[in-house]
Amino acid sequence: MIQARLKTILFIFLLWGAFTVLLGAYARINDAGLGCPDWPGCFGQILAPTSDSQLEKVSAGYNVLSDNTPLKAWLEMIHRYAASAFGSFLIGFSFYILTNRNYLHKRWSGVFIISLVVFQALLGMWTVTWKLHPLVVMGHLMGGLTLTAILYWLYLDVGKKDHALFAEHSNKSSKLVGFGLLFVVIQLVLGGWTSATYSGPICATFPLCEGSLWPEMNFSEGFYPLLTIGKNYQGGLFSHSGRVAIQMVHRYWAFVVTAYLVFLSFKMFKRSQKSFKWILLVLTTLSLQVIVGILNVWWFLPISLAVLHNGLALLLLLLMVGWYHAARKDLA
Repeated sequence: MIQARLKTILFIFLLWGAFTVLLGAYARINDAGLGCPDWPGCFGQILAPTSDSQLEKVSAGYNVLSDNTPLKAWLEMIHRYAASAFGSFLIGFSFYILTNRNYLHKRWSGVFIISLVVFQALLGMWTVTWKLHPLVVMGHLMGGLTLTAILYWLYLDVGKKDHALFAEHSNKSSKLVGFGLLFVVIQLVLGGWTSATYSGPICATFPLCEGSLWPEMNFSEGFYPLLTIGKNYQGGLFSHSGRVAIQMVHRYWAFVVTAYLVFLSFKMFKRSQKSFKWILLVLTTLSLQVIVGILNVWWFLPISLAVLHNGLALLLLLLMVGWYHAARKDLA
């Protein structure tokens, strides 16, 4: 009974974590990252302004962008409220892990989660105070994805004592799936960097960019993370060739991920038909993600498709985590 309740609670907050990640993506895509120029409040208040006149009044003394609106301020604050609730739950559950004798074998998991939540909060603050520094924005996105994935692992692991959060691979199947998970994580990092540097709409055609599969690209600028702190990075400050490099590397690695996951599906199905469920879910999600990614290029990043692209990325990550969890138990 206790385990069933715990699983229900974890599932609810898993959905909450996914909602928070997508809400952050929606705020970022709407250029609402600096809707509130301070942290943790909004213009020194708990609630965001509700009208243009109130915004004009409370923003006196703040360096506010000319296109700022109450809607953007509220998008930012709702995301903060959601993230605060999610982080508070994770910290509370981590203390439950640390103090419950049934979870002593996972005590380092609790310590890690608390540390990651604190660091994620710092990244949220730096996102604002460092004015959308691309490295911080990407890190904040990856932090949200990581915490949601960890919560999913814990959800799958309820009642099991043989699967600590960190452990060596237990069999060949888990190694194969683990590499697939690693490839997906790398693609998420590249996607986060593409979004944080505003490189998504830089190439308006697919599969070619500016008429070539290898257009003029500046890799040294596009992937130099030690950018100046203090500049306002909203809208992106990289050169055209730097952004092309970022966009094309994201595309190139997407091809690598697709090829590997197709190979993995074929290999795992030959090893055991128990993998069929995961193969079907992963390949379906991957296919949708590729289609949505292409449409984002052709249709110049409509907000709905851009958010969906983020959502499918999270879903693919969770599916790979679930597949890896099953493979470690020889159930996939």
